[in-house]
Amino acid sequence: MLEKLKLKMPAYDWTWNDFERYADDVTADGINFMMQQGKYISFVYNIFGVSNCIKMDLAKESFNYTKADIKNELEFVDKIYEKGYILNESKSYEKQENLLLNCAYIPANNGSMDNIKIIPTPVFDNKRIYPFTVSFFCMNKASKNKQLVAEFLGKCISKEAQAVDLITQMPILYKDKAIYEESVYKNFITNDWNYNVYSYMLKNSYRNETYMISENIRDYVFEYFEGRISSDEAAEVIYNKMKQIVEE
Repeated sequence: MLEKLKLKMPAYDWTWNDFERYADDVTADGINFMMQQGKYISFVYNIFGVSNCIKMDLAKESFNYTKADIKNELEFVDKIYEKGYILNESKSYEKQENLLLNCAYIPANNGSMDNIKIIPTPVFDNKRIYPFTVSFFCMNKASKNKQLVAEFLGKCISKEAQAVDLITQMPILYKDKAIYEESVYKNFITNDWNYNVYSYMLKNSYRNETYMISENIRDYVFEYFEGRISSDEAAEVIYNKMKQIVEE
């Protein structure tokens, strides 16, 4: 699609401003879209999740949102959908020819990501971070056999484990790409573009501790997107609800 439109590949640290510039060209024919995703999911995953990493800290009971922050982000999501940049349907993990950006998790063990270039969701200029959620394998005071735990964790992150089938199901990024020669991920992770993108995202990643708060504001977000309340009204109730959760 990019070749047909005579556009270069977006930079992997691209911003929402870049996204809009590409979208003007990609969607001009009314047939193609930048991506396919429901409006609520776009807000929660791509906007709200990023902002929370910067503006909220449950452990420190820190809350640095303003009502204007919330209003502006709701209105931004509304705008890019009204312009037809994003197809407002549930995202599909099957490749769609009329989408510039197809959704994918980490590479599947079936070669489906071979010769594919990954790119993260855009960010705002002042929010160059990439949220992630993670389950931990860990050792703590309650561990009954710390030696066995240490051995197991050591094997999980060893070059041998990562090279064979990636126990953790997400590569630990070793600089020596030869490690991945026998891996099912070989054609994906040894691609220079993907390696650099993945490295960039890891370096700028941030563990999102506040993702589930979205369940507490879901109804208000839907009410705004469905036109039942204004952005000011939505920002007011969302702000108060999030502030209450953090402070309690």
